Amino acid sequence: MSAENPTEDGIRRLPLPPLVPGLPILGSSRELMRDPAKFIVDQYERMGPIYRVKTPIRTYTVMAGPEANAFAHEDNRGCLVARDFWKPMVDELDAPNAITALDGEDHKTLRKAIAPIMAKSIPENRLEDVSKVTREYFEAHAKEGELIPFVDFCGRLVSSQIGYLLTNQIPPPDAHQAIFEMFKEVFISIGLGRMPRFVLKLRGRRYRDAKARAFAFADAMVAERRALPKHGRDGRHFVDHILEAAEEHPHLFTEGDIRMAGLLPFYAGVDTMGQSVCYGVYELFRRPEVLERVRAEVDACFANGPPSVKSFRGMEDLSGAIMEVNRIHPTAFAMTRVAGRDFAFEGYRVKKGSEVLVGTTACHSLPEYFANPECFDIDRYRPPRNEHMVPHVYAPFGKGPHACLGSGFANVVMMATFGVILHHFDLELEDPDRVYQKVLIPTPSLPADFRVRFKGWRNRPH
Repeated sequence: MSAENPTEDGIRRLPLPPLVPGLPILGSSRELMRDPAKFIVDQYERMGPIYRVKTPIRTYTVMAGPEANAFAHEDNRGCLVARDFWKPMVDELDAPNAITALDGEDHKTLRKAIAPIMAKSIPENRLEDVSKVTREYFEAHAKEGELIPFVDFCGRLVSSQIGYLLTNQIPPPDAHQAIFEMFKEVFISIGLGRMPRFVLKLRGRRYRDAKARAFAFADAMVAERRALPKHGRDGRHFVDHILEAAEEHPHLFTEGDIRMAGLLPFYAGVDTMGQSVCYGVYELFRRPEVLERVRAEVDACFANGPPSVKSFRGMEDLSGAIMEVNRIHPTAFAMTRVAGRDFAFEGYRVKKGSEVLVGTTACHSLPEYFANPECFDIDRYRPPRNEHMVPHVYAPFGKGPHACLGSGFANVVMMATFGVILHHFDLELEDPDRVYQKVLIPTPSLPADFRVRFKGWRNRPH
């Protein structure tokens, strides 16, 4: 973090960050949308830790590198504000107090209140349930010898896992599709595109139907738990925690906020864990030597029955593989905020109201922190290297007060999921040599035509 702490007059005298050269009208929009994570890194190496980027719609101020991560992590002066960026989206979703859109004390209060929903202790205490859902999903939806459209497959698998862990039921496929379609349209059209809300109405019946079905799914969950007497809510259903939080903090929970809290784990989990499982299979199954090494560790751990939490924590190769997937293919590659006040960063002025992109994962691709960053190296997280331990360089789940609330939950589920896949199933990439162009849906994803062949079971459970 910059050591500067100039006065307001001093900040006003500072120059604006340098502008990345771009095309007339279009600016840098094509490069930014093609691969935003790579664009942020390329410009960091060219322009430094802060610069501006023009698109036809607006100008971003981009902050990247360990200095930016430290600033975002330590910012308590209202420099980076979430609400102004998220407000159009949460308005469309009728959730004015959605956790992504709050700042300050209200955000701290809400985060603490709903933290039990995504606590890592939930999957830790139900590891066998994660394994069971994963095995049964493959059994039902993967036919021997067939090619699987793996992006959709993993999204639905993770939706099933989250549903079972949080509600003791697997959500119907229609609900998964509706939730995903609704959030995707809102985030891409209003969030990334910054288009007015009426544009979504022009999307037609498909968006309206998805929104209606997603809302109906959440409303039914809430109504079912509300109908129970309080002593009948055992806490094993995550909506019980939402209703308890709403009673304790009524100013933070409109009916729309309660509904959104019921939907968010399904979308946020699917959009992040689903993509990470996809990328993990992609990276491991195109590297036979790494796959063999990680699989040998997993098989040894499964030899004495279903692994415990302690057993999973001891799998250094599997842990390194997952950390490397999150380094190379982070789903939360940046945070978008609005400058809540004029502030100084690295000798430049960021004006109040500027839209700010904090490239939290830019360091993941810098050789000064991660040796040969383009290489998939599962040993970089072990002593004596411990490359991820340099402060503010490894941040796959964001930084600061809005860092991912479910990161611990996600890591446990991913360890268990990869363990089951590697031990029980034999997979094969359709094209191991193909380099896939990422698509934004809205997080960076493998394309829909990424396919994996299910060759059959390696080890059926006894």
